[in-house]
Amino acid sequence: MMGQRPAVVLVLALCFVASAVGETRDSCHHAISAARIRGHMRFLAHDLLEGRETGTRGFDLAAAYVAAQFEGMGLDPLESTSYFQEVPLRQAVVVDSTLEVRAGGKKVRLLPERDFVVGGHPMLNKYEADAEVVFVGYGVHAPELGYDDYDSAGVRGKVVAFFDGVPESLPEAVRGYFEFGTEKWSAAAKLGAAAASRIPWIASIPQCATGNAPSPSAPTPIPCAFPPRTGCRS
Repeated sequence: MMGQRPAVVLVLALCFVASAVGETRDSCHHAISAARIRGHMRFLAHDLLEGRETGTRGFDLAAAYVAAQFEGMGLDPLESTSYFQEVPLRQAVVVDSTLEVRAGGKKVRLLPERDFVVGGHPMLNKYEADAEVVFVGYGVHAPELGYDDYDSAGVRGKVVAFFDGVPESLPEAVRGYFEFGTEKWSAAAKLGAAAASRIPWIASIPQCATGNAPSPSAPTPIPCAFPPRTGCRS
């Protein structure tokens, strides 16, 4: 079965597995022609499949299409009479969330979806944290590369807050790893933080925290909260 994005990989895979069952190099070359790829993509990317979100009807339709293609190539299922393998899935949905900020004897209660968004945790039914917030720059923990935002910060049992992005001093080859992956969340968890807050920000208004929530399917090792695009606060 396939999820929402690997449609192109799937189409190429259809060619490669076909070559394994006896097609010649010329016929396989024809199998990956622009017209054939366009035909697969036209169906898999159609609005009727509703984005192919995991566990939805559109996802099942895409999977059935792939199975039909395999059958048409003469491929036998690996271990049974079905091309499908049942895989248990877990979904995390936030039912309710609260966030209160205290400073200088004052308290401010922020509103969910307006001022912040909380990511669901696939392993916890409920989580609470009441702790000091520690700002850790970009939240990058890479002492092996000569860079560590946590170098002098004691974060065990505290809430860490970090900006989006990565420092330009990091080698270009690894910037994407720290900027778009889950490494920042993993680092906070490994160093004992109670929770983490990601602060997206606009370059022209650096004190204004705005941005998008991470993908709900992305694994987050500890509960996180961060402002959405519509909750800009100075």
